[in-house]
Amino acid sequence: MSLRTFLFAGGGTGGHIYPALAIAEQFAGAPNVAWRVLCSPRPLDAEILQEEQASFSVIPARPFGLSPKTLLRFL
Repeated sequence: MSLRTFLFAGGGTGGHIYPALAIAEQFAGAPNVAWRVLCSPRPLDAEILQEEQASFSVIPARPFGLSPKTLLRFL
């Protein structure tokens, strides 16, 4: 059976990291399953994920805004 990889995105606050970890950790020990958390570059994200020994990747993310200026920056 091939390996299935699940990606969980969250970050910016512990309120987004911990729920992603709680779900991801349900896969721990499952055969042929890997998971990784995608998080923001904020130091808190890396600190929490390293403490939990979670596999993670930092992605440069910006908040989504509704003003034309922030919409252009988001793209």
